[in-house]
Amino acid sequence: MARARHAGALAHAAQGVGYAPEDRRLVPEFSVEDNIVLPALALRLPAAERGRWLDEVYALLPQLKTMRKRPGGVSGGQGKMVALGRALMVARTALLLDEPFQGFAPALALDYARTLGELRRSRPDLAILVTESTPALLDAIVGEALQIEHGAIT
Repeated sequence: MARARHAGALAHAAQGVGYAPEDRRLVPEFSVEDNIVLPALALRLPAAERGRWLDEVYALLPQLKTMRKRPGGVSGGQGKMVALGRALMVARTALLLDEPFQGFAPALALDYARTLGELRRSRPDLAILVTESTPALLDAIVGEALQIEHGAIT
């Protein structure tokens, strides 16, 4: 089961889909930077391309660059930022974010929302799909919002 899930994730990454799950799924034994580049390594992207994408991640999320040598078992909002950076390493066509604001203090949630807004402005060709239970936080990034209640779009 786990092998099939990982094969599916690799296939999606190969298609340019980056995914930041709600629970982050970081490898605590790896550094922050190792966690970020992991999907690019799994796809065997050339070092020059990995470097370019890592530079872009650090430009968008400069706090990750200062944390890059820390162990990957970071908590809360920092872990969400690392998961976003990891997803961005392969997100060429789409970025899927599952409850990206969960666990953030209000000020950090607004900062994260501003980061996503900057991403939307800098990469208008990137589809960003977000599941979020606090939709007001998405104002800076949404082009279209759909609300789903009990399995139906309302």
